[in-house]
Order: sequence, then C-alpha cells, then structure tokens
Amino acid sequence: YNLNSENLFTEIKYIEIRYKVNKMIQTPKHQFKISSNNMGVFDLETYKSEKFNNQQIVHAAGYKWSGKEVIYNLKPDELWYEIIIKMFNDLFEKIDFSSGKNVIYAHNLSGFDAYFIIDALQLGGFKLNLIMKDKKIISIKLSKIFEVTNKNGELVNKVKTLHLHDSFLIINSPLAKLAKDFNCTQLKGWFPYDFLNDENLNYIGKTPDIKFFIRNGINIDQASYNSILSNNYNIIDEKNKYLSSDLNAHFEVMVKFDDMVYQKFGINLSQIKTASSLSLTIYTSNYYKLIYNIPILKGWIEDVIRKAYFGGLVFRAKTKLGEIVKGFYYDINAMYPFCMLKPMPVGNPVYSTDKNLDNYFGFCYVKITPPKGLKVPLIPHRNKFGELEYPDSTFEGIYFSELLKEIIKYGYKIEITGGFKFDRGIDIFKGFVMDNYNNRLIAGLEGNLALKILYKLIMNSLYGRLGMKDIQHRAVIVTKEEYEILRKTKNIVSSIDLPLSGDVFIEFNNNISKDAINFVTENTNLINEDLKLKTEKILSEGNLDNFPKLRGVPSSVGIAAAITAYAQMMLFPFKGDPNNKIIYSDTDSIVMEKKIDDNLISNTEIGKFKFEHEILEGYF
Repeated sequence: YNLNSENLFTEIKYIEIRYKVNKMIQTPKHQFKISSNNMGVFDLETYKSEKFNNQQIVHAAGYKWSGKEVIYNLKPDELWYEIIIKMFNDLFEKIDFSSGKNVIYAHNLSGFDAYFIIDALQLGGFKLNLIMKDKKIISIKLSKIFEVTNKNGELVNKVKTLHLHDSFLIINSPLAKLAKDFNCTQLKGWFPYDFLNDENLNYIGKTPDIKFFIRNGINIDQASYNSILSNNYNIIDEKNKYLSSDLNAHFEVMVKFDDMVYQKFGINLSQIKTASSLSLTIYTSNYYKLIYNIPILKGWIEDVIRKAYFGGLVFRAKTKLGEIVKGFYYDINAMYPFCMLKPMPVGNPVYSTDKNLDNYFGFCYVKITPPKGLKVPLIPHRNKFGELEYPDSTFEGIYFSELLKEIIKYGYKIEITGGFKFDRGIDIFKGFVMDNYNNRLIAGLEGNLALKILYKLIMNSLYGRLGMKDIQHRAVIVTKEEYEILRKTKNIVSSIDLPLSGDVFIEFNNNISKDAINFVTENTNLINEDLKLKTEKILSEGNLDNFPKLRGVPSSVGIAAAITAYAQMMLFPFKGDPNNKIIYSDTDSIVMEKKIDDNLISNTEIGKFKFEHEILEGYF
C-alpha cells in the first residue's frame, strides 16, 4: 500500500496479528527402568458400620512390596485407622529409600481409598502432598521424619518419601478383568462384602448366602459359589485369602505393565500418574519432532478456541418414544485416532479480520443460518448456560474452519466476522497412530490381551490430553475455623469433613471476585479487613505450605477441537442421506434404517465402519 495515500484505511482488506506461543517440547526417554524393588501395591477392605453412622470402616489392610506380602486385621481392641498407620509405618521401616523413587499403587485410590488414608495418616504424623485433577486425588506424596543411625553410629533425623499412585487412572479396568487379561498366576477371588457388620467380623459357620458375593455389580456364578460351600466358613481366613489374591494379582499386573511400557517405549511407569500422561510422554519421546510445531495455547486465546471444542454428540431421530422396528448398528474403528491422521492446526495463531472462509485453516467467528425444514441438525451450539442445543434459527459462535466448509454443502449459510489462522500440520500423529493401531491388531491376533490393552490405551488417550483444560487448583487440609474464613474469599470446588482429625479437606482455585467481596463488606459485617489479613496468613503459613497448587498441563485445545470436528464431519453423509434414514448416532456409532455401502465396512481398517448388530426392535 501507499502509506501516503489518503485512502489508506479504505484500501486495507483486513488486519492480522500474529501471536507467538510456546511449542510442545520433546521428552527424553528414561535412561533406567525402575526396579520392581521400588514398587508395590496396597489395598484396604471395608464394611458399613452402624456404630459409626453407617460409614465404611476399614477392617483389614495389606501390601505387597518387593515380593513380600503383609496383611493386617482389625483387632477387638484396635481402632480402624490404627491399621492404616501401622501398615505405612511398617512400610517406611522396610523400604530401601536409598535406591531411587518408590511408588506404591492402590486400584481406585482416587475414588475410594484416598480419604481413609488422608484422615488416618494425618493422625499418624505423616506429611501429605496431594495432586488433584477433576476433583479427584490422583497421587499423594507421603513423607515422614524417622530417626536412623548414620555411619558414625549416631542417631540422626531423615525424611523418607513414598509416592501413592492410582493404577486405575493408568489402566482403567476392573482388577479382576486385568488379572485375567494379563494372564496372572493368581486371579481375583470372591468375598461376601455385604455380609459383614459390627457383630460378625470373626464369623465362623455356614457359607453366607450367594446374594452377598457381588463384585463390580456382578454376582458370583453358581459353580464358583458351590466350590466354597462349607459349614465351617471362617470369615477371617477367607478375607485373608481374598486380600492376598488381590495383592498378588495387582502386583503382577503392575510389574508386567511397567515392563511392557519400558521395553516398548523406554518410559518409566514410576513417572506416570494417568493414562493420558503416559500417552503424551510416549508421543513426545518416541514420535514428536520439533518441526511439527504443536502450539501450547494459554490465556484468552485458549479460552476462545475452547469454545469451538465439542465432544461426542448424541442424536436421536424424532420417533414416537424413541422406538424403532428395525435398524442396523455400526461402530467406527478407532474414530478419534483416525481423525488425528488429518491436517492439524499448528504454529503461531494469527488473529484476522478476514471474512473469506477459503483463506482460513483454523477457527472462525461466524453467524450461522440453518437451512429451512432441517430434519437432522449437523452443527451444535453452546448457549449462555453452557448447554448444547441445535437451533433452527440463526446463531453465532466460533467453529473449526473445515467444519464450516463442510456444512455449506448441506445448505447452511454462514457469515464470517473474523477468526484465527493456523499453519496446516500434515501427518504429525501418523507414526504414533498407525504404529499403535497395527501393533494392537497383531497383539489381538496373537491372543496377547495385555499388549493389546497397552496399545489401545496409548492410542486412545493422547487426544484427551491435548484438550485438557489448564486449571490450577489447590488441595489443602485446614481446620474448621480456617475453612470458615477461606470459604468467604476463595472459590471452593469441593470440601470433605475428616471425622478423625476434625479438619476439612478442600479443593479451591482462585479468589472470589473482589467486587463481590467489597459489596458484601460494604453491606454487611461478614467480611472485614481483619478477616482478609487472617485469610492471607492462612494461605502463607502453617500446614498449607505442604500443599502446592496443581500446575497447568501442556495442552493444545485447537488440535483437540479439530479432531472432534473431523469426527462430526465423518457422520454428516449419514445424517444427510435422504435415502437412508438415520435413527441414532453418538460419538462413533450410528443406527441406520437400511444397511450402508459394503465399501465402508471393515472389521480391521482404521476409520471404517464395523457392523455390530441388526436390530429387530429397539428403543432410544
């Protein structure tokens, strides 16, 4: 342009601003594999106690470490939490803390066992460091000062640390199934959970009724029940056998899984807390190249582009009570991994006022008008309450550019007001997806279920990690007095009373709006300057120093949004087929009134449909 022109601003077609963002980095493989001597498992057994207001009470505990198994039973003169304190004190005495990081696993720690442990170990003099994710405790760093004898024969204080991880967050499957799939030498047994109460903890007699033997919602089969029928059923002996089978099966699964992860990918399981972090570490250490230029989006850009991120969408045709007489059910082979093979938005985002959709590969602010008489909606909208809807009139939002280009073919009218342009990343996940997909198929053909689980887990978990929200939470244990102060100034996400210590476990993120606090201050006597000072003191002193906030995770929500958009686009031809009515669809499945083309079907080819069922009668 002629900068001296009087028509400078009328000649400008659009304005663009390039933002520099951090890029995903490569991760080195781990040099050494963790020894099985540095790894163990533990478990707690509980029952519902009327004496403790129908709360679950620990009546047995056990661990297996470095091949050694120890089981503890509640004694008549013992309080339930003393078992936990004793078990971890014994562990700290026996573990060799000079040989690297020590990790012990509980299966479903975050869903159940964690709160028993927190409450008990608070009383046992242990220091706890918690890491939170999605209102769940995913790991606990447990430490305690012990007196030890040094080389000079002197007693000195030494801090010992043990990391508690949740194996269920790494391998999301019931332990009984894992033990079978991993071909363990000892499988998970059966125990009458619901039979136990305060009065029969030492029961000896006839085997409890079959109705008490339930595991993960499944009743024991008659043959297995017949094999344990007895008039001399000893509840303590059977509990010990059951707990032992759990510990041995769990330990064998973790040793095998740890070995597979290291042998195949050079990653130490001790450094991993979730399946998504395992998948990301494998990708960044084995497949990612810096030239792929995957952006780490944060701040307002991340917040805006996240609005274009829609997960799995469910559709049901408007039929009477959702009933169908006949239909054909299909599922897509590895839908999200297949979509990861397509071009991805990478590089530094460019904010643009360009109104030409053809110039975009990225995300566009857009006004959308659906076609009249639309029977099957294609594109969702998130209203001001965050709820998904399918409007039949004009609406506005931000969407992936390739999705917008596709819906035009189905009669949608769009008006671009601006957006973000990205570079087009080609094949940045191809090696990762195809290696794991093909290896999974081979493992299945060879009957190696454990290896098949590993490859499927890795392949399916990366997408979610890329879309993970950059949330910073703090998990703290405070007195009730401190809690009353904090809840008036902090955004409390969750809180749980700890009955043993009388403290409160809370998870919170940022401060409540200062405007809101000022309003309350000016209009009531609930909050004053003295209260604010007390709050700041609580946050900077005492036991709160033991609980650092969870750091933001490296994610690229633009890529996650593109993957889900591509997944939606895969179903457009079926939703818009005038000759074959779609009855139902979700993320990766469809139910059609008639059969689909045979060329689209394969039981093994990634991205193709697998015929699951011919439905004779159905209800959605």
